[in-house]
Amino acid sequence: RCESVYVDFGDALLEEAFVTLEDVQETRFLLYSHFNGIYAENGTHDGRPKYTERNKVDGHPFIHTVGAEIVYCEAIDSWLFRHEHIKTSHDNKQENDCSWLLSSAETNSFDLIESADESEWLVMTSHGVQADYKVSIECTECHDDFDCNYNGQCVSETGIRHCQCDNGYFGIACEFQPPCEVIRPEMDNATTLKLVKDPEEPLLEVYGRPMYAIHNMTGKPYSFLRLTYPDDDDHYFNVNYPDSTSAKYVEEAEVAPHMHLDPEFLINDDFFEVNNKNTKFQKLLTNYTFVLQYTGQRWLGQINSPDFTAESVQKEYHAFWRKSLSNGQANNSTVIVSAPTTGGSPVGVDFFEMRRRNVADGDQPFQYDPYGLLLPLVEYEGSGFFHCNLDLSDITNGRG
Repeated sequence: RCESVYVDFGDALLEEAFVTLEDVQETRFLLYSHFNGIYAENGTHDGRPKYTERNKVDGHPFIHTVGAEIVYCEAIDSWLFRHEHIKTSHDNKQENDCSWLLSSAETNSFDLIESADESEWLVMTSHGVQADYKVSIECTECHDDFDCNYNGQCVSETGIRHCQCDNGYFGIACEFQPPCEVIRPEMDNATTLKLVKDPEEPLLEVYGRPMYAIHNMTGKPYSFLRLTYPDDDDHYFNVNYPDSTSAKYVEEAEVAPHMHLDPEFLINDDFFEVNNKNTKFQKLLTNYTFVLQYTGQRWLGQINSPDFTAESVQKEYHAFWRKSLSNGQANNSTVIVSAPTTGGSPVGVDFFEMRRRNVADGDQPFQYDPYGLLLPLVEYEGSGFFHCNLDLSDITNGRG
């Protein structure tokens, strides 16, 4: 059987997961895709192998973080996904058998991959238990360099054979080509994000994907917003632009709200209007780093501290435990979010500006989901928001 698997839990979510850490309980927004990644065999449970979640940065076992697990539970004759610190009820008396978050159909199989392929799963969601849910599980082990697409070597570490990729290639089977060094958004050719590099590693990966960043940003990141920079007509309603970034202004004033077109259009839904009530965020907008990173199924574009570097990435980064949608802070720092994707790069992927964080009143011509009201940043679906900045050497080498 396979001792190491890659699990994709899809895009389901549980808006109120009950998390207990150090005897303190809180509710958190649980996106199952934040638990996507490598799970390796680690002992047994009810006579079948137990698979434990691995580090999202290097694929090795967690040292400090408690990983989730996929186990077989005889009480319900099913494979299931669970975490010892995450429950579906604040009262253990109301918790389901085996405390599962996802559960396969009943089976006697000893093979996890076979069970995932042959059955639909049950998943705990914000609207109750959803049936006929698909979970994808595939083996990550290699047997020789052919399994690594000849872009790496099949090696053995900690008893599990896996691909060690060459020359910037990445992915479970080294299936992704070296990423673009520089990318730019559709709306502004002058704004470029560079690949975040780790001096100790050939490629810094989080959730098996590269990261990008642009430093020394000031004010709103118009290059990544739906209407980009205001023009002479403003295309905004009742915008009062600040004329000072002094300490007094930062502490007392608010950046102008980003309302579109007229006073009734998506009023008071602005990301910055919400965050501007926070003095710390006001100061951050005077100098920050805009970071683009993958979180298991979607790319997030976030406002981060000005001193962000590869060393800033936690060695055991985890999107759920880091509260990635708020970047670990009380106020949400995520400005844009991609469509779900399993590709290796943000290039060619559609993105959305995140707006309203509460359910919109009435009919709106945009998509609302738990990420907020999503305003498309591309004119045509599938056209992609980010593009690779290619130079002549790239084209000569066949990357154009």
